[in-house]
Amino acid sequence: MVLHSYLINNLEEGSYFGEVALITNLKRTATVKSVDFCTLSTMSRDVLQQAKEEYPQIYLNFRNKIMLYDDFDMTFRRKMIKNIPYFQKLTDQVIEEIVYLMRPKRYEAGTIIVKRGDNIDSLMLLKSGRIHVEVLKTGDA
Repeated sequence: MVLHSYLINNLEEGSYFGEVALITNLKRTATVKSVDFCTLSTMSRDVLQQAKEEYPQIYLNFRNKIMLYDDFDMTFRRKMIKNIPYFQKLTDQVIEEIVYLMRPKRYEAGTIIVKRGDNIDSLMLLKSGRIHVEVLKTGDA
C-alpha cells in the first residue's frame, strides 16, 4: 500500500489551526508543516478554558466554526449520536452540543473496559476495533 499526502490548505499570517483538538480532544487529522521560517503563538487548553469562562463568546465562535467542518471524527460522532434511538429526534444543534461533550478514550487489546457490577457514568460509542461483551450464565453443568 502506498500512501500519498494531499495539500488541503495553505495558511498565511493571521491564520490559525488546532482549535478542533482543543475543544473536542480529537487527535490531529492533518499534518502541519512550515514552508518558510515561521513564528507561532500558542494557546493551551487551560488558557482556552479560562477564556471560555471570562469571554464565552470566543469559545462559542470556535464551536460554531467547527460545526462546519467535515472531519472524519466529527462526522463519526454525529452519525453515531443520530443512530441512538433516544437521540434520533434531537435537533442538529443539540446533537452538536453532545458531540462537543464527547471525549475519546483508547484501550489496549485485552483491557477490561467495564466489568460486571461496575457503575459506569458514560455512554460509549465504538469507533474502531472490536469488543466482546460477556455475561455469566449459571445452570447445570
